[in-house]
Amino acid sequence: MFRSIRYKLIVFLLLATILPLGASIVITYIYTKQSVTDRTISNAYDLLSKGKTDVETYFTDITNIPLTIYQNRQFVQILENGATSFIDENQPEIARSLLNIYSARSEIKQVHLYIHKDRDDYAVYNLKVSSRGKMQAVLENDYFRKLMVSDRYFLVEPTHVIRSYNNLSEISATQKVPVISFHHKLSDVMTDRFLGIVSIDIDLERLQSIMERLYNKQTEEIYLLDPKGVMVYASESSQIGHPNETAWYNKLLTHREHSFEWEDKSFKGVVVHEEMTGEFEGWQLVKRIPYSGLYRYAQEIALINIMIGGISLIVVVTMTVLISFRLTAPIKALIASMKKVEQGDWKVDLPNLGNDELGLMGRHFTSMIDTINDLVVREYRLEIENKSNQLRVLQSQINPHFLYNALQSIGTLSLQSNAPDVYRLLTSLSSIMRYSMNMEDDIVPVSAELSHIESYLKLQKQRFGDRLSYEIEAEPDLLPSQMPKMSLQPIVENFFKHSFEDLEHTGVITVKVNRVNLDTKRIVIADNGKGVTEDELIRINLKLTQDMKLHEDREDSIGMKNIYDRLAIYYGSRAVMHIANREGGGFQVTLEIPISLEGEE
Repeated sequence: MFRSIRYKLIVFLLLATILPLGASIVITYIYTKQSVTDRTISNAYDLLSKGKTDVETYFTDITNIPLTIYQNRQFVQILENGATSFIDENQPEIARSLLNIYSARSEIKQVHLYIHKDRDDYAVYNLKVSSRGKMQAVLENDYFRKLMVSDRYFLVEPTHVIRSYNNLSEISATQKVPVISFHHKLSDVMTDRFLGIVSIDIDLERLQSIMERLYNKQTEEIYLLDPKGVMVYASESSQIGHPNETAWYNKLLTHREHSFEWEDKSFKGVVVHEEMTGEFEGWQLVKRIPYSGLYRYAQEIALINIMIGGISLIVVVTMTVLISFRLTAPIKALIASMKKVEQGDWKVDLPNLGNDELGLMGRHFTSMIDTINDLVVREYRLEIENKSNQLRVLQSQINPHFLYNALQSIGTLSLQSNAPDVYRLLTSLSSIMRYSMNMEDDIVPVSAELSHIESYLKLQKQRFGDRLSYEIEAEPDLLPSQMPKMSLQPIVENFFKHSFEDLEHTGVITVKVNRVNLDTKRIVIADNGKGVTEDELIRINLKLTQDMKLHEDREDSIGMKNIYDRLAIYYGSRAVMHIANREGGGFQVTLEIPISLEGEE
């Protein structure tokens, strides 16, 4: 089952669908997740930057409210001379000026005035101006004390529950709301002499409206922190007014980038922050975005892709099964018919397999079986029997052992007749026949191939005498290396077929084996014959390299082609065969083959 085409087709089609689809979903999720994360962080930072500007502008507006005091010369004189001098005239002016400040913005809950001259103070709460008080312990208020000795003209007291200044305002328990206090120092413009302090308490309504535009209430958190880490505003109201002593705030103070990832028991996500500038330098606007909110969009897209992928997978599985059964049904019918033929039943009755390639294959298979059946029954059986009889006759007549024994008997007779030359010729001939007729070994050592060539040349030398000279050289360490059998003898034989008879001088043929490099040996067979024409040389080389069928094939080129093909079978592209004319006359064949043959064992 697992080796059937139907099973493989189903598995392949499913893998071809599931793997790209799954990879697409994963890649899309990862890319979308990263893209959404980067975009969300960028948008969050841009939003914080805009929110920072809004908060700075709002706080600056609050700090600028007391500056209107300097436009009222009469009120400035009261600050310089004290309220007790001309008390009947000064009291209404103080009340009017404080009510103007109180009415400047709706979020102002309380205004307090401290006059350093005579230490008088007043407060406005619920549009009611208090009576004059004496603030003897002014230095007990940290912000008043710091303003008196500081170069700054205002200080911001972080969010706290509203309280009565010097017990001048009547604030009930139900009216105690969180406020931010802006303490503004009043000084003589000319002499910079300290005149007093105006404190403005504002509720968080306006600040809250600014902050709520900067974050998602369902998933995110927002914080406004002063330089000491006190949470002036926080999305969790219970944290407002308390110092932030968490580990992520400590990292924020040393982190130079505008965002970083954070993970602890209560939060896993990204912290985006922006530091305020100008008079509010050191204040931090912080937004915390959990991973659940950060990756929500990417998860929604991934879920949609999974749903689409699931539906697609169901369709693909159904279509794959149907297609695989439709495609493999004709193949199974063909296999069943082949099994019948294999068992000796040559009557093939295939159904119509269609008009596609499988149907064409079925029709050709039926036709082939009919043809084979006819040939086997009518012709091949008789022909094979006749050939077998002829082969048995030939084998009985021509037995290699009979030939070797006959040659040996003739050689012994030649020695008895005092004819050593005849004995040497018979020995060489016997060696050639034994080497040629040994069909068991197709790969032989170089030494055996050279010995065969030498036996052949000895016979030719005995035939032509002084008209022939030969030389065989080989590096000793290359003699044991392997090479295909009968690769050199056809090349040497070509010299006697096509060049030797026409020579007017002594024919010389050389066979040299040497090393090219650590892995390659070179075999060069050269003669001093007439060579070949350039056109014929080009034709032979084309025939070797391009497997061309040319007219008027010469027997030598066919032999060369056979040698080239055998080398290509054994060595592939590592075998090189080069045919060329020698300078000064003659023909040369160069073989370059690997020293070791893979699998030669």
